[in-house]
Amino acid sequence: MAGKWAVDRGIKRAAGAVQAAEQNAVRDSALRDGMKLGLVVPPSTANPTVKNLLVESLAGKPATQQSAASHNVPLASQIARSELGLPKNSPLTVDILKGLRADAGKVYKQVADSGRVITDDVFLADRLALSKEADRINIDFPDLPVAAKDKIIALANSLDKESFGSDSAVAVVKSLRASGHKNMSGLVAAANPEAAALGRAQLAAAEAVEDQLMRHLTATGKARLAKSFDNARVQIAKTYSVQNALNPSTGNLIAGDLTKQLLKGKPLSPKLDVLARFAGSAPKTMKEVTDSGPVSNLDAVIALGAAIPTYGASLAWPVARIATRAAILSGPGQRMLAQPSYAPGMLGNVGLSVTQDVGRLGLPLGLLGSTYFPQ
Repeated sequence: MAGKWAVDRGIKRAAGAVQAAEQNAVRDSALRDGMKLGLVVPPSTANPTVKNLLVESLAGKPATQQSAASHNVPLASQIARSELGLPKNSPLTVDILKGLRADAGKVYKQVADSGRVITDDVFLADRLALSKEADRINIDFPDLPVAAKDKIIALANSLDKESFGSDSAVAVVKSLRASGHKNMSGLVAAANPEAAALGRAQLAAAEAVEDQLMRHLTATGKARLAKSFDNARVQIAKTYSVQNALNPSTGNLIAGDLTKQLLKGKPLSPKLDVLARFAGSAPKTMKEVTDSGPVSNLDAVIALGAAIPTYGASLAWPVARIATRAAILSGPGQRMLAQPSYAPGMLGNVGLSVTQDVGRLGLPLGLLGSTYFPQ
């Protein structure tokens, strides 16, 4: 009987593990992608085993989360610089982002001089898609005051053209993008859902016109200009993504604001998308740290080498906290403990043993501080 009970229990646990892995697949993918970029998480965030919970209790859970954030927020800002092609030591400011847009926008002058644009079936489909939902509501409920319904239909109808000048198309794109981003900005969208709905439609319309311009350039033998135009579009989109997630007071990228953009359906570049998904999965580890960090007064005394030998035994605990925190957020600690896992394995046991040994090392690793995590 005991053997059958053990087998049945094992089968149920295995089935539960498979189900948990399937349920958490999206979250786990986001965490793994973020870790590949160097982001860190408290182990229990990705792998909430008893072992990891015990280790984090030793390290101090709030302090570990804040230490992770102290590492992740500057790294996210550095990733944003890389995405924009900025030097590592460049500040992130609204003026710099505007300058990048101005540089990228220079190619639009050449596009504006590229002649008459004949619209195609793809453009027609984009135009119809723009007003499809508003049209459907209008048929069944013509008197219902749906947010921005009439304005979106009017916008879609204004694109019903067999051809247009490339110069006017460029002007329209700039106008639609400016209006769309203004209507989609956080304060405006939160206070006025109608403005947010219209903003989404305006940005979609701008993209439809730009896509038609791209096909026009390719069809008229201007493939190189089409490539430059596409690169400029991507760069400008990145600057808006970063600007809408920027804390102008600190120059830090707030990845949680990228998550909000993702939830609104705004497309993001690959690495900004990783930051957005990671922040959505582990929000506390991407929260901007505005105070002195997770170092207690006693931790600071030890880290500065001011501990008195007489009190060595009583100081062992905070030393272990600092050391364990540094260890579990280090590269090896993340690889051994923070990878999403749904079955017990040797690696997790080894990771716990190593972390416990590191905690016993005391002062040498405590001197590493709580925000230095070599990957």
